[in-house]
Order: sequence, then structure tokens, then C-alpha cells
Amino acid sequence: MSKRCKVKLDCGGKPPYVPFEKLTTERQALEWTRDLWDWLAENPTKEKGHWPGWKTRVMQPADCPCCGFDEVARRSDENVLSCGSCPLLKLWGNAKLFGAKPESPFLACCRDSSPFIKWKDARYEAKWGAAGKAAKKLANLARKALKAI
Repeated sequence: MSKRCKVKLDCGGKPPYVPFEKLTTERQALEWTRDLWDWLAENPTKEKGHWPGWKTRVMQPADCPCCGFDEVARRSDENVLSCGSCPLLKLWGNAKLFGAKPESPFLACCRDSSPFIKWKDARYEAKWGAAGKAAKKLANLARKALKAI
């Protein structure tokens, strides 16, 4: 079975496959994000790249649907700053990031005390309960953003 196919390929040259779903909308990015982090909350020992949802979807930069949407949005407008179109940008807060200006959108998810950094730190320290809680907070951020659109 091909990695790109849900069913076996027909040897007659007509592949009955379902193509990967592409990321095209902010709503879709947030739904994928919610599903990804809900799964990680239930599977705290796993990495983002292990999410079963990637089997039917196009992989995203940093294994993050919001990063993927940001990249799609920037393709249409070269003046948009990196991370400036992240669907979760307004929910990350303005904590300091490696000396960056607080209003800079770049890597807002990696700012001190963000749920993403808490998840990464908990995983590094093998604190699975804390990793699960941080993942749930990320899923809930996506839910909150979905309600706003």
C-alpha cells in the first residue's frame, strides 16, 4: 500500500486513491490544530509528527497547521511578517522572546511560559502529566479561536 493512498493501488494503472487533504483556510488550520493537540493530550509520550491525522493530510511546517496556514497566507502577500498570520497569534500573549520586541509576531508560540513551551519542556523532562495538560491548553486555544471566527 502506498503512503499516499488509503487503499491498495490497482495494478492496471488506475490508482483508486484519495489524495492528501491540503490546508487552505484559517478554520481548517484551527480544526486540525484542535484535533492534533487533543490527540497529544491523550498521548503525551508522542511527538506532533506521530499524529494519525497526518496520514490523510499534507504535513505542515513544524508539524503545525497554524504554521502551515501562516505560510499559505504569506505566499499571497510578501509584506506579511513571518508568523503574522498565525491563527493563534492574538492568544499567545506578549511575553519576551529571546530579546525580540514584544509586539513582534515571530515565533509567538515560543515565548516564555506559552503552553507550547510548557509542553516541550514537560516532554523533555518526561513529565507526561504536565505535557498532557499543556497539550489540552493548546487544543482549547484552538477552540477559543474557532469560536471567534
